[in-house]
Amino acid sequence: MRLSAYDEDFIVNALTNAGPQAERLRELLADPESRDCILDDEMLFHHLIEKPACLKVSLHLYFYVLVRHTLKEAGFMQRELADYIASVLCHWADAHEFTRGLEPGRRSSYEYVSDLWSMMASANAYARFRILVYMGNHYLFMTGVFPDHLRHFSEERGGPKIDFYEQAGRQGFELAADHRLAARSELDGIYRVLGEDFHDIRHALNDLSDRVCFIAC
Repeated sequence: MRLSAYDEDFIVNALTNAGPQAERLRELLADPESRDCILDDEMLFHHLIEKPACLKVSLHLYFYVLVRHTLKEAGFMQRELADYIASVLCHWADAHEFTRGLEPGRRSSYEYVSDLWSMMASANAYARFRILVYMGNHYLFMTGVFPDHLRHFSEERGGPKIDFYEQAGRQGFELAADHRLAARSELDGIYRVLGEDFHDIRHALNDLSDRVCFIAC
């Protein structure tokens, strides 16, 4: 992942004091393998958790460090998986993206999974793939970050239980993994893991959402 100047400053300040040690760390951040190891440092995670106010870091770095730590605790060691999920959280944390549906001028309606299946019936190959990925990403976000909201919707308004949305997200990723466009974009492996382990991954995100506050910005 790319780091902004703010990201590098945050990492250096969190892990070192000023001086030669800080300069050496900046050099290591330029090397991809070294950077991956540095981003796994427990001190970064705790710095983000314990000092969330006024952090000058990119949203992607923030989510990556938190998700990477959480997934490792759950037994998922792939950095690519953490990077993908961090991107999903960045996307859906944006209030405009959260309320925007697949079609221009249409709001997202996560209540109606049937609408997405209906759209796929007449969709071409590209559009079908896009809908499947949308379904997987959206329901991973909702079941992972806002499970209480879905439970409230089920109990108070008679909506489906959370297992229903979990199944929809799982199916979206599983079908997306088998689509030729997934292989072309080299995401078929990530989608397959997300489909097969959707339940465990969304529970890991539940644990994360209990520790931090997700606010659409």
